[in-house]
Parts: sequence; structure tokens; C-alpha cells
Amino acid sequence: MQRPPQFQWDTDSAPCKSTNCNPTSVAMIAGYYKDKHFSPTYARRLMQAGSNACGGTTNNEAVRGLTKLGVPASTALLTASQVKAKIEARIPVILSVNYGKIPRNRKYIQDMGFYGMHAIVACDAGYGLDHRGRRVTGIWVRDPDRWGTGKVNKVFWPDYIWKPAFIRPRTTTGLTVFPKAKKS
Repeated sequence: MQRPPQFQWDTDSAPCKSTNCNPTSVAMIAGYYKDKHFSPTYARRLMQAGSNACGGTTNNEAVRGLTKLGVPASTALLTASQVKAKIEARIPVILSVNYGKIPRNRKYIQDMGFYGMHAIVACDAGYGLDHRGRRVTGIWVRDPDRWGTGKVNKVFWPDYIWKPAFIRPRTTTGLTVFPKAKKS
């Protein structure tokens, strides 16, 4: 996903900055597909059928927002292998992750005080270095909450970091939203 960095804390995300992870993820993906900037606030309005009420948004609302922005999308429970297959096919995937299961390490996250559910965009798979400098497999994510110093565009999350945060308890799947086709 070659796009300029975009974060839920940017000025065009007001007034719902603290709850705009899903709208920012929708804006990132739509921007990638349409080669255009969409604000998280605009994406939220489309997701919520005209409303701009702050608060968490659902996967079905994310599908609505992407579709209204011209990117037909679906929501599904996927395994980690299915997520990797989609991103290897150049289809970015919004993952619902339990941020509390991500280690409190600035290599992976910015907001050390947030432990709830969070939407991020998985955009590539492969190898990277973990916080100990080891070369491991994982995914590259665009985290809407990755604001602040450096405004890092993509962050590497090793498989042993993202999978436990993504897979729902007592299952092998997690919640996702993804475009129905790769970018043409």
C-alpha cells in the first residue's frame, strides 16, 4: 500500500479522533484503491449512513464505507493463513485486534495506555526484525494509532505478536474486512 501516512490523530479526523481507527483504516484502503485522500471523518459519515456520532464502528459499517467509496468489500472470519494469502495477493485487510495482547514496546505500538479492540490494516507479509533483532516471519501493518515521532507508515508485527491479538479466544479465526478484488 504505497500511500502517504494517515492516522486517526490527524486534524482531518476530528472530532472522533480517539475512536477513528476503523474509519481511518477504511480511508487508507479507499485512498490506496482510488489514488485519492479521504479523511477519516468523511469515511465515518459514509460508514454510519450520514451520522458522525463518535464511538466504535463495526465491520459491517466498514464494508458500507468502502463500498460507498467505490471499493466493494466483504467482512469475514479468516484464519491467519487466509489473511496472509489475501495480503500476498495485494489485497489489504482490516484486522480487528486486541491491542492489550500486543507487547508494550514502541517497535510495535505507539499508545502504551490503550488495551481495547483496535482496527489496523495488514498490507504485506514476509520477513522482518523483531524487537530482539531476530529475523522472523510476520506481517507489515499500517496502524492508525501510530502517530507521534516519525509518523511511521508501516510497522512489522511478527507472527508470534499479531496472531494472538487477532485470533478470537477458543477459535482459529479473527474478524476482518477486505476489498473483494486487488487494485487494478
